[in-house]
Amino acid sequence: MKIDLVIFDCDGVLVDSEPISNNIFCNMLQEISIDIDTEKTERLFKGKSIKDCCNIVENKFNKTLSEKFIQDFRKRTFTAFKERLRPIHGVGKALQAIDYPLCVASSGPLRKIRLNLAITKLDKYFNDNIFSATQLEKGKPAPDIFLHAAQKMNANPANSLVIEDSEPGVKAGLSAKMQVLFYSKSAKNLSYDKFENVIYFTDMKLLPDIIENLNEN
Repeated sequence: MKIDLVIFDCDGVLVDSEPISNNIFCNMLQEISIDIDTEKTERLFKGKSIKDCCNIVENKFNKTLSEKFIQDFRKRTFTAFKERLRPIHGVGKALQAIDYPLCVASSGPLRKIRLNLAITKLDKYFNDNIFSATQLEKGKPAPDIFLHAAQKMNANPANSLVIEDSEPGVKAGLSAKMQVLFYSKSAKNLSYDKFENVIYFTDMKLLPDIIENLNEN
C-alpha cells in the first residue's frame, strides 16, 4: 500500500498512562460505592472518552457522575502523570525511524494529550498534529476522529495506518477503512481471531519494519 499517514492513539500506544488512569478511575468509583475492580474497570472503559465512560456508569450502575467527579478525576490523573508517566518502551526510537507524516488521534481532551506528550518528551514528533475526539460529536468506536485526522493531514484514509491498543480504537480504524495495527505489551491481551485485517504486535521496536513491509507490499 501507499502510505500517506501514520495515526497514533495516545494512551497505551505512546504513553503508558492506562494503568495510572484505570487505577484512579476504579478507586473513585469505589469511593461512590460502586462495586468494581481494576480488571473490570479496564474491560469496561479502556479506549473510551470520559463522556462515554459516564454513560456506561449510568447504564450499568445507575449512578450519574457529576461534573465535579470528572474534574477531580482529571486533576488526580494529571498529578499522577506528572509524577509517574513514562513513554511506552521503545516508542521514541520507533518514531525516529518512521519516515512518514505522523499525527495523534485520541479520545482524551487536547490538554491531556499535550501534557502527556510533553511529560514524556514525545511532543517533538507531532508538532501541532494532535486531534481529540472531544472536538467531535462522536468518539471511538465511531470512525470520526480518524477521518478528521486524515482530512486535516490531507491524507487518503485508504492510505492511512492506525496504531491502537483498544477494541473501540480498532473498530474506529476499521470503520474508517484504514489499516489497523494493534499494540499490546502482553500477547495474552491480544485477540488474534477477533478482527480480520488487523496486524498484531507486542514490541514497539518492530513497528518501523512492519510499516515498511506494508509499504513494499
